[in-house]
Formats: sequence, structure tokens, C-alpha cells
Amino acid sequence: MEKPNYVTECIVHVEGKDAVEEFVKLTSKFDFDVDILDPTRHYVIDAKSIMGIFSLDLRKDLILGINLAGSAVDEFKESINKFIVNGGE
Repeated sequence: MEKPNYVTECIVHVEGKDAVEEFVKLTSKFDFDVDILDPTRHYVIDAKSIMGIFSLDLRKDLILGINLAGSAVDEFKESINKFIVNGGE
């Protein structure tokens, strides 16, 4: 199976119940699809799913993937900035 590639990717760290709830709340405000992947890219989870995110190893940094670019993604990344590792570059 081919591993997914995205137009926009960044590394995020979302550890703990409160952080996951806040991350999902922020992510759900946007109308486009956002995925969370484990570091191996074997598991692709809807970033708007609390249960899905909790199924991953939250001690590790995760990959956030969006098949979109532009001002909407910039606004999204700004809203989740506290979860982005190394500025999201």
C-alpha cells in the first residue's frame, strides 16, 4: 500500500486529554479535511476525531497532512501553532 503524500505537512505534538480536546476543537472549525499520521505513515486518522487521535501513540510527534495550500491553511496553522513542532517548516 502506498503511503499518503500531502500538499501541506507539518509535525505536531498533541499529548494528553486536554491537548487532544483543544486540538480537535480548533481543527473542527475548518471546512477542509485534516489528517494525522503516525511517524511511519501506516495509520491515517481524521484529525477531527478525538477517538482516532487517542488511538495513536501520543508520546511521539505526529504528521499533520492537508491536501490544500494557501491562506486557509496559513490561518489553520496559525490557530494550532502551539501544537506545531519547530515552526512547522
